[in-house]
Amino acid sequence: MDQGELKGVFNFTEKEGKLAGEIVTDDGYNFTFSKVEIKKDNTLYFEFTPEYEMYKVTLTVDGEKFKGSGSSSGGEAPITGEKVE
Repeated sequence: MDQGELKGVFNFTEKEGKLAGEIVTDDGYNFTFSKVEIKKDNTLYFEFTPEYEMYKVTLTVDGEKFKGSGSSSGGEAPITGEKVE
């Protein structure tokens, strides 16, 4: 079932030497990442649990843009965006 399009901002910070982050949606929801990792080949991986189901996101960063996908037990969805200050 199509849940529609989710728009928002990924915020990444460094806390005590570890990456942290959150999603702030255009609807005003905040979801904190439970895990954030930078992997090889400019790949960023993070997990978050908005309610009861974990979402796993893998993004490839290319300059100011990124693309990848997020997945849960309900399936996979494409993710695209670009860096903003």
